Amino acid sequence: MTALSQPVLDAATRVELCRDADVPALMQFIGSQWHPDHVLSRDEALLRWQFAPERLQGQRAPGPTVMLAWLEGEIIGMLGLTGFEFNALGERYPAMWLSQWLAVPAHRRHNVALRLMWAARDLRLDAVATLGAHTFSAQLLARLGFELIPSLPRWVGVFDVAAAAELVCWANPTLGQPTAAALCRAYIVQPPTGAKPTDGLRAQGWSAATAAAWDRCWNGVLARRVVGACRDAAYLTWRYVSHPRFEYRLRCAQRASDGEVEGIVVWRVERVRDRATRVLRIVEFLGSPAAEAVLARSVLEGARDSGAAMGDFYCASARAAEALARAGFQRVPEPPAGIVFPSRFQPLESQHFPMTTLVRLPGAWRSRMRELLDDGRLYITKSDGDQDRPA
Repeated sequence: MTALSQPVLDAATRVELCRDADVPALMQFIGSQWHPDHVLSRDEALLRWQFAPERLQGQRAPGPTVMLAWLEGEIIGMLGLTGFEFNALGERYPAMWLSQWLAVPAHRRHNVALRLMWAARDLRLDAVATLGAHTFSAQLLARLGFELIPSLPRWVGVFDVAAAAELVCWANPTLGQPTAAALCRAYIVQPPTGAKPTDGLRAQGWSAATAAAWDRCWNGVLARRVVGACRDAAYLTWRYVSHPRFEYRLRCAQRASDGEVEGIVVWRVERVRDRATRVLRIVEFLGSPAAEAVLARSVLEGARDSGAAMGDFYCASARAAEALARAGFQRVPEPPAGIVFPSRFQPLESQHFPMTTLVRLPGAWRSRMRELLDDGRLYITKSDGDQDRPA
């Protein structure tokens, strides 16, 4: 790894965490420098949820947890910090997801981007990660000791061949409908039939009782098997139940005998902009072997009930996706072999977007990324960071 020297800014530039009073200026900066219609430039509730100060452990943030660079009263750079607890086989570490890393081009010669990163580093959290990094930031973070997943694996299942083929044709303008339909048939997931799998388990919604049972399952069993964000009940409540804009479906695999929970699946149904077509986005799938069949059945029933054309699941762990693969989901080749299953629907976009992921693991775990990937213990999904949010 090549060491990076401490960046030097002119004396007039200051870098500090956002204050409540800075929020209007921050939103204006996002709209003018990132994208004029970026959701965080117009949705204050979503911005405050994503960068909630209470989530950044060990810090007393004065407002949303965004590091800002200022020059002469104007924001010239930002770096979003979403706090979470990192779980490594049952051990917990304070951590943060990075997002919205931006420096105004006219001021990049002053090392604004690096200074923002150094200020975040000075918070001294044990683990740091980011999803969706572009080429420049990925190269820079790699030099800072982050380990790389070039593209977060994606599993796709097709529920309605004709509707999914329309999306594939739009994303691949030179592709004929017969070829698109043939591709979609190869990814077909059959609707649920026959008796529901039980093994003494049933699918239940999220409630105070299932949340408490999930905590016992997570802390007592699952946390000791995976490496990634601590997905206890408090995290799931913040990330999904209390989301300010999206409606997520949470289904627990609950034992009928004693009410204990053995797994959970979370998804949402997304309507493609300017179309009636719906897509099912799975964002969590964790459970015991016995629970997996019940959870997979819940996904298929959710797809049927919503009329979804297709569904997907981004996850670093092939082990976590095995039950969906048995139901018919398939891992999409990376890079795709010429034909793209669209992944962005607000609006529907035709390019291939690799979800580049970088992680700086806690000290004792560094340099073990490949081992954790190979044995399926690294569990990172699209909902980590800010990759599952309104457009």
